[in-house]
Amino acid sequence: MGAVALNNDDFYSQPRLPDLTAAQAMDILEDHRIPYDRSRRQVRANLKHHLWLQTHPFSCLHLAGTVLRYENLEEDFQRFCDKHGINAELPHLRQTASIPEATAMDELSASDIERFQRLFIRDFTELGYSLDPSACNAPPGKTTAIPVSTVSSAARKACEAWPQYFFPGQSNDGDGLPDADIDLSAFLELPIPGPGTELWTKRLKNSIRHFKHLEPEFGGRSRLAHLLACTIVIIRRNSEDENARKLFWRIVSEYGQQVSEQLDSRWLTSVCDTVVDIAEKDIDRVLGLTGTLFSNTIKLTETYTRVFLPPVPWPPKKQYHSGGKLYDGIIAFWIQQGDAIGNLLDRIDVTLSVDSPVAPFVREIITHVIEHDNNLSRIMGIAGTKPRRIVKPEQRKKLKKFLEQL
Repeated sequence: MGAVALNNDDFYSQPRLPDLTAAQAMDILEDHRIPYDRSRRQVRANLKHHLWLQTHPFSCLHLAGTVLRYENLEEDFQRFCDKHGINAELPHLRQTASIPEATAMDELSASDIERFQRLFIRDFTELGYSLDPSACNAPPGKTTAIPVSTVSSAARKACEAWPQYFFPGQSNDGDGLPDADIDLSAFLELPIPGPGTELWTKRLKNSIRHFKHLEPEFGGRSRLAHLLACTIVIIRRNSEDENARKLFWRIVSEYGQQVSEQLDSRWLTSVCDTVVDIAEKDIDRVLGLTGTLFSNTIKLTETYTRVFLPPVPWPPKKQYHSGGKLYDGIIAFWIQQGDAIGNLLDRIDVTLSVDSPVAPFVREIITHVIEHDNNLSRIMGIAGTKPRRIVKPEQRKKLKKFLEQL
């Protein structure tokens, strides 16, 4: 598909993926495992680089003072030279020609076209392009100004604040993180494209490469959530890294409520683990330990159930024991009528009303446990207890005020 170089010595003189369909090309665009930044010398990665969005921060179009459009390249270049007093020519370094078997526009299916428009929506919208040449906002022979907002303000700020991540080849001295004093609001406003993928649990020595392998997990969530995970990675490697510690506490303290709602249980627990390791305030460390203990206790019981017990049908068809003593004076929950689970959650709810930036993360850990399939939620289901979210402080205040007005 596409075109080939006419020079036989050129790398592109032969199609490198001759049987690739339009749908498969878009699969490559959406595959988080294939880099677009030339960090991997591989045919599919090379294709993705050439297909990558012009309005993506990596393309640096937002940094350009003057943009020369391909549709009227010679006129734009001459105008630029005249404006700046430059005497230069624009050489043709590579001539290309379409190949007979190239995919034509009318061969694309409706779903292909819809998907293509969705992938390149910003390019179409902000650069004035269209799949229909007759409807293009930049007709041949005319120059269309590219809006200043080609890349959002948040994207520009994030790229400028963290160049070593967004632009390969930048100096990666230190921990690979941006400076702790950056504007974090830009990272909160900037979503990571694509759906979230399965977790990645390996470790790479190069911090930037490690960060990039983590990014697909955070698809659909803010760049700030991903940045928080990156600070945790660095703190795990060096707990004395002052820049990472400061950045971690800034995100947790200034944007804890927003970010905690974007994290899954894995990263919520990692936040609490990190708090236990580096917190200076006792209340923060205690809350962090509460979240860690709660999450890991569920993890331990689920691990034992998964590894050592046979599958049990749901709901269970038979009760083998009435409960009773467990160990060291502890007795089993009274499943059918007891209020012990409700009392436990009430006490946790009250505890989380304390003034600590860690509270939102612990609250989300408990909420996630209740909302997912595990021993606690199953026992609550058997007991007829409806799963509930832990009430947030601001909701509790509103409820209290409402009750006072009755």
